[in-house]
Parts: sequence; C-alpha cells; structure tokens
Amino acid sequence: MLSVLVCPWLFVANPQAIILFVSIFGAVLGPMFGIMVADYYLVKRQVVAVDDLYTMSPDGSFHYDGGWNRKALQALGASGALSIGLALLGAYGLIPNVGDWGWLIGASAGALLYRVLSGQGAATLAVPGE
Repeated sequence: MLSVLVCPWLFVANPQAIILFVSIFGAVLGPMFGIMVADYYLVKRQVVAVDDLYTMSPDGSFHYDGGWNRKALQALGASGALSIGLALLGAYGLIPNVGDWGWLIGASAGALLYRVLSGQGAATLAVPGE
C-alpha cells in the first residue's frame, strides 16, 4: 500500500518529483526527531523509567492519555505543517527554497514547541534505587 502512495513511477517521469519527495519526507522526520530529543533531554532530563517502557498499565509513565502523548502530537502537527509548508512554497518558487534546511527547521520548531507545550513544571520520573 505504501509503495502505491509514494508513487515511485512519478520519480522516473520528473526529476523534480524526487527532490520534492525527499524535502517533504525530511520535513516530516525533522519535527519527529526534534520532539524525541526535547522529550529526552529537556522534559525528562535524561531519566527514563525502563520498566515503564514495557508495560501497558495506565499507571506507567509512558501511558499518557490512552497511550497517546497529545502534546507531542500537537507539536508534530504544527511543526510538520510549518516545515512541509516551507518545503512546498520553496519548491514552487513562492519563497526562497529552504528545502535543504527543512529538516533542521522542522526539528528546531518541533523541539521548541514540544518544550513549550510540556510546560516549565514538567514532572520528572522517580527511578528506583536513586
């Protein structure tokens, strides 16, 4: 199914299509990376409750809201829209092309937005034995 959605036959027909695809792909992965880095380094301050990684219990620290971290999804949606929008606007010549910087812009925006949404008083995890 994914191979049909990606439309690889378009890349053969038009070399610009592969550049656009790679720009958009990076524009999606950048914010995801930024959010994961911000969560580990800024929000959780490099403390991970390893046992909670492997539990489905609602009491686990990674359960969030039914298993979905809504703050991370909101940050991903907003920063992804920003970086995809910039990639598309640049590809169609409406703004200077930032396609090479889309990943970095998306990662920075995702990290910043996730940190802001997580708030200053983000709970730190208590790790047994420390």
